[in-house]
Amino acid sequence: YLVIADDYVLSGRVDLYTTRNVPAVLLNSVRDLMREQLSARAPDTLPLPPSRLAAPAVEVLRDVNTGQELSETALVGRMMLPFIFVFIYFLASSTTAQFLMSGVVEEKENRLMEILATSIRPLELLWGKMLGLAALSFTQIGLWLAAGLVIVMMVEDAREFVTAIPFAAGDILLVVVLFVINFLLFASMMLAIGAAVTAEAESRQLAGIFTFIAVLPMAAVVTFFTNPDGPLPLFFTFFPFTAATALILRFGLTTIPAWQIATSLVIQIVSVVAMMWLAAKIFRLGMLMYGKRLTPRAFWNALREGR
Repeated sequence: YLVIADDYVLSGRVDLYTTRNVPAVLLNSVRDLMREQLSARAPDTLPLPPSRLAAPAVEVLRDVNTGQELSETALVGRMMLPFIFVFIYFLASSTTAQFLMSGVVEEKENRLMEILATSIRPLELLWGKMLGLAALSFTQIGLWLAAGLVIVMMVEDAREFVTAIPFAAGDILLVVVLFVINFLLFASMMLAIGAAVTAEAESRQLAGIFTFIAVLPMAAVVTFFTNPDGPLPLFFTFFPFTAATALILRFGLTTIPAWQIATSLVIQIVSVVAMMWLAAKIFRLGMLMYGKRLTPRAFWNALREGR
């Protein structure tokens, strides 16, 4: 219950008695109530209407670069839409890449790899697996986007939420390129892990380390909200395993310089080429190894001998 002091008009004191924590929405409601009571008691001779006392400031949010007025829904969309897209993006790429890893381990365990090796070259098998799962991943994302478009067309608030970020055609193309690069990087890495180990449990332990690294930008999303151009977001932008998600998170929060986008893309492309070369070598060496783990030392010796 509330106890309003006799000299409230001068002191502004209100005592609140409660047996539990007070939610912020209740305190705001009390302030609004008292402000309305004060404005109702204001004399008519004031140069400002009493309603101005009840609402002393009406904030209008505008985009600094474009001057566009943003509603609260649009502001929330500008902050949250990149994070939602990154979550879907990461979920699709990581799950399909792990399917690839599990498939390789299973084919090694049931010796199906021996049958495949008699009729197809290792590199052809590698590319076939990666292209097939890439098609699966794109289909999955396409269905999610189609469902999202249906919701946007039917719900006005959702339409305002989505249109808060002015994506140009170049931005959409860049997002697609980032997804392809990120998928190839994770798929080749998971394929290399699956070819190097002897059991699926072991492969999941190794894959968990790289998955944890990839999810770090989402774990540190508060840093992106408070300072998207800070040292940590910049590090994630140039680190190959987090570059794609970091760039997309920063899209809706700041204007990314062209040189940062170009540098990040170059780093990612070089990392994909190196990882795919490494995965092809590991795949060729480990696809027919049963009961024996492909250790880094054995792999290095094989590279030195040209095998």
